[in-house]
Amino acid sequence: MSALVSGVGTDAAIYDDPQDADIPTLLDSRYDADKAQGLKRLIALMAQGQDVSTFFPQVVKGVASQSLEVKKLVYIYLVHYADKRPDEALLSINSFQRDLSDINPLVRAWALRAMSGIKVRAVGPLVIMAANKCARDPSPYVRRCAANAVSKIHSMGDEQHFDELLVSILLNDNYPGVAGAAAQAFISVCPERYSLLSSSFRKLCGLLYEADEWGQISLMDILMRYIVAKYGVVRDFSSVNVEFSCLQQAHEENGGDFYKADTRSSFPDERWEVRLMLSSTLSLLRSQNSAVVLQAAVIHWYFSPGNELSNIVKPLLFLLRSSLDARHVVLANILSFSKCEPSLFEAYFEDFFICSSDSQAIQALKLDILTNIVSDLSATQILQELEAYIRNPNSQLAADAVNSIGRCALRLSSTVAICTKGLLKLVVSRSSHSGREQYSPGRGRVVVQAVSSLRAIMQKHPAEQDQVILHLLRNLNHILEPTAREVVIWMIGEQAIARPALAEGIPVALRYLAKTFANESNGTKLQVLNCLAKIISSSQRCSSLKTVLLILQYILDLAACDLNYDVRDRAWILRVLLAGHLDAIKHHSSYDADPPANSMFLRQKSVPVLPSLSLQPSTFLPGSMSHMVQHKSPGYRPLPRERYTDLSPSSPTLPERQPELQSQSESTDSGSESFESEDDGNYTDDDLAVISDADGNTAKEKADLISLSDTELLKRDASPEDLSPSVDLESWLGPEEPSNSPEDFDKSSNSEVKKVLALDFTNGDGLEVHYGFMRGPSIFSSSMVCVRLFLHNKSSEPMHGIEINDGETAGYAAVLFSWLTAFESGTARIIPPEAVALEPGEKTELNAHVDFRHNLSIVKVCLHCNSNKFPIKISPEPGVLLRPRKMSISVFLAAEARIAGMHRSSRR
Repeated sequence: MSALVSGVGTDAAIYDDPQDADIPTLLDSRYDADKAQGLKRLIALMAQGQDVSTFFPQVVKGVASQSLEVKKLVYIYLVHYADKRPDEALLSINSFQRDLSDINPLVRAWALRAMSGIKVRAVGPLVIMAANKCARDPSPYVRRCAANAVSKIHSMGDEQHFDELLVSILLNDNYPGVAGAAAQAFISVCPERYSLLSSSFRKLCGLLYEADEWGQISLMDILMRYIVAKYGVVRDFSSVNVEFSCLQQAHEENGGDFYKADTRSSFPDERWEVRLMLSSTLSLLRSQNSAVVLQAAVIHWYFSPGNELSNIVKPLLFLLRSSLDARHVVLANILSFSKCEPSLFEAYFEDFFICSSDSQAIQALKLDILTNIVSDLSATQILQELEAYIRNPNSQLAADAVNSIGRCALRLSSTVAICTKGLLKLVVSRSSHSGREQYSPGRGRVVVQAVSSLRAIMQKHPAEQDQVILHLLRNLNHILEPTAREVVIWMIGEQAIARPALAEGIPVALRYLAKTFANESNGTKLQVLNCLAKIISSSQRCSSLKTVLLILQYILDLAACDLNYDVRDRAWILRVLLAGHLDAIKHHSSYDADPPANSMFLRQKSVPVLPSLSLQPSTFLPGSMSHMVQHKSPGYRPLPRERYTDLSPSSPTLPERQPELQSQSESTDSGSESFESEDDGNYTDDDLAVISDADGNTAKEKADLISLSDTELLKRDASPEDLSPSVDLESWLGPEEPSNSPEDFDKSSNSEVKKVLALDFTNGDGLEVHYGFMRGPSIFSSSMVCVRLFLHNKSSEPMHGIEINDGETAGYAAVLFSWLTAFESGTARIIPPEAVALEPGEKTELNAHVDFRHNLSIVKVCLHCNSNKFPIKISPEPGVLLRPRKMSISVFLAAEARIAGMHRSSRR
């Protein structure tokens, strides 16, 4: 044991004096043990903050070593200093690429990790190719490293579509560790591409329990957002409601259970994904990782029905036994939950009693939670606990406890009497001192909270509060805290005039305030002036007008000479506003019953809200950093606010099948039900039925609108000419004249084009070429197809003379002339675009017209660039050889019904 502590037999001694040995000699040694020793000393110097980049050339040579220990140390060094020595770091790329084919999966993973960690722009394309290769590696550890590399590739700003392709491949992996890393890559690369999750949703839910803890958090996050984007949520905080939430609507219509099948819908199992996610995350509520438990609780909070929401309570309460930091985060989230659903935690109020080890922030959170979950059954015990906190030496905790008592009284009307009595007793006991020398800031803080709570209770429950005002009037000379005195004086001016039983004590209180006016604080002076203005404005209800008038004149004269300009200005304003009242009172004459002063001082006041001890319950996503700091932190992503209709790769709304066809295919459909139900996350028509269109109609309603029988269709729209075989043959590219209208061609070219890689930039000297079919008519001939070419110069040098031809004729004019002469003979194959030039990083799009001669054979063309030739192959899709033909739904259904075997199959 002593040997381990002293570092004998380990490498710990290297950190004591890394420069003890000759490092260059060790790095140049023929023996791997010496190289490893030198590299360890370099890394020790790096850990101490020293710059050892001068050894970069010697370290790069060690990348070809066969020792795993040396390789790993070299990779660590290269990743650390590749930014400072980018040119020399490129020397090791060949070794990295060679290691990607090593038989040892650790070496392959280390090589990819090192390549992706080198933040050199020139290495980006090679890293993409390496990640693409490792994403299909037989070792799950290598595939996981490929998933981690995707985020690094995306941060370098390389091709977005290629990153998404890798993410889609990795999301379909069967290994739990790869799925967790792929989820994190999805969040980094394409967090809004929920269509990538549709085919692998069931598989990801199955792998959720076996993934690593941080992978579980990422998986739950993307699965939750996918469900929100498709269905909405059952419950949410007020400011982040997801619009058009079908789950929320079903939750309300079905009496709090959105699982119930809608009797008006023919798709009772349309929400299977929500149930699958809830059942997959239920076991994670018992995880040892606090973050996993919190994320699982958030999912159940958003989607669980009311009778199952209690599953999150005990796991969250168990987290309160964790560290202080974890407790703080969990309590902040429980505070938000208890604000919306206080009944969840009402039976567990004792778990939120304050412990001696709790920090001030945790104490405030617990008091807020107790205030939210207080009920008639627990009110007595909670109030007794709060009373014990008042006697605590910590004045801040005592003041917070008084604040909580006041909020409990505002929440439960049954506790108003006992809370008022206790608060009033507290004010009297804490204020009963004979001199100002005994004033304590901590004691004054408690009195301020008590008086403020009494004010809020009195405004919300004004009945039978005469004794409160009376006790405060009697103890006004003992209340020394300026803020507390301001509140009491405000209460005198606001409430005492309306209570005839207390009218006799007003002149006594005003005489006392006139005597102490010069020694009061500025805020108290302002409240005294406001109190007198309220009494004068309602002087018809006061029996001692002469006394009040004399006191007002005396105080106005004192205020006019006050040192504070706010007090002087307030006195001048009141003298002007109350001039009519003063004259009317002096001469015993009538006056306007509603002058400006009345509307200013006698207006109805709203009931004040006692402030929360901690921050207000956050409306940000629970479990996020923004939820804790109360503002949008960097990287925060709110839940999707609108419904997505492209969650499935193919989600068209299909018409309903005809009754005759249904009867013919009944046996086939019943036999294929089990196969469809076992599909990994693919959406069925049932799933798509809940997604509404822009007009609010669901797919089910649309199908009803276009459901007609075959007989009616044949009678209404179909004709023998429409259904003749010649019409079917006209679908192929035939003799019909092409549309030469530029507007029609531009309209067709604006549609989305599926891109196919024709030339990779690694083989094209930096030029990358994709092609796609425009599905529009060619302007040259009806037998030709328009092919859109996408060119991108990824090199650092300009490219000139970029043109495409059939490989035999060069030049756009020569090719066009050759095609015109060969048109009659039918030998022309391609009309190329004009030659273009591309600057570094520039992109362009060109249109070529190709004649595939009505077959699916590949057309070989040649691309010329900077006097170089690159062969390109264009492979047609079956759909591009067909010309679209417009027809009505009725004609389409009639033609579909005539096709034998369309909806049936037979076994041989």
